[in-house]
Amino acid sequence: IMDLLRGDKGTPVNITVFRNGKKIEYKVIRDLIPIHTIEVAYMIAPKIGYVKINSFGAETYQDFKKDIDKLKTLGMESLVLDLRNNPGGYLDAAVQIADEMIENHKTIVYTEGLHYSKEVYEGTNTLNSLENKKIYVLIDEGSASASEIVSGALQDNDKGLILGRRSFGKGLVQRPFTLQDGSEVRLTIARYYTPTGRCIQKPYNKGDIEGYYRELMERNNGKDTTKQKDSLIFKTPKGKIVYGGGGIKPDIELPLDTIERTEYLMEVLRLNILNNYVLNYANTNRIALKQLKNLDAFDQYFERQNLFDDFTNYAQNKGVKVNSGTIKSKDYISNQIHSKIVKIFLDKESYFKELNKNDRFLKNALKYVK
Repeated sequence: IMDLLRGDKGTPVNITVFRNGKKIEYKVIRDLIPIHTIEVAYMIAPKIGYVKINSFGAETYQDFKKDIDKLKTLGMESLVLDLRNNPGGYLDAAVQIADEMIENHKTIVYTEGLHYSKEVYEGTNTLNSLENKKIYVLIDEGSASASEIVSGALQDNDKGLILGRRSFGKGLVQRPFTLQDGSEVRLTIARYYTPTGRCIQKPYNKGDIEGYYRELMERNNGKDTTKQKDSLIFKTPKGKIVYGGGGIKPDIELPLDTIERTEYLMEVLRLNILNNYVLNYANTNRIALKQLKNLDAFDQYFERQNLFDDFTNYAQNKGVKVNSGTIKSKDYISNQIHSKIVKIFLDKESYFKELNKNDRFLKNALKYVK
């Protein structure tokens, strides 16, 4: 499919979409597809900016700078940097973003390997646009690699507050080697270390691949069984104790909220019933929904409609019966339905504003920010 869709910029491609029993013809002109790694940036509360980065790419730093400048003009004094479920990406982007918050000549990260000499990355930015702002970084078990570099650099330099759950623990440096047949070998040559000397990489027992991934599954279910060792205790310049041994342990831990994770929710997600309901509802009510021009109008509309009961009836017709877990998941499901509908008819910022209303993790974090 990708081979058929891709082609030279400016050339047309004819696409037939099969929707609701009808074939719809489209003619699309090929062009470059921008990959935006910053999901959203807006003022989440008075004087508090919120930026969510989903990965670190070639354009992340430039986009970050633009968003920060915009938020500063809106009166931002504190920044909430959301790196949850951010798997990482370009090292340079992580270093540049950390550089905006850390004083010149302070270490951001260093790499070192058995046959790879130590390489130190320091703050060099003369602007330091966020140096005098209060920084709060949100991480979880899905935050890895470049995300851990940023949060580790801030934590070890006594800058900002790290909130959430212990990060993934991906601290290996790979170098790609292209072979004659066009294939590629990626060889691990070094490890990442935070400024205090902590190794980001989580432990791996040779041959125990199952255990390596099981540990992450346990953390995804709210059980972090890793014990911090006294030999892996480090101190920041101001005397704060931080821990090595894999991943970044937050300054303030926010436990995983599993109350909404019911079998009912897992079933409607597994069968894609929630997404199908949203698309069906949007198509059926498109004329009315198109009249709503902002988030306030959508909120008033949702208050008048009982979409949750409508959804449970829809799911029941698809074979998922209402049970004791249905009500426990009501807030989560309703919020997902509302935010997905908003995303279709408004924009990404409105989508995240609606989505974040029911984000308990974010709500708990904002208590510390405020």
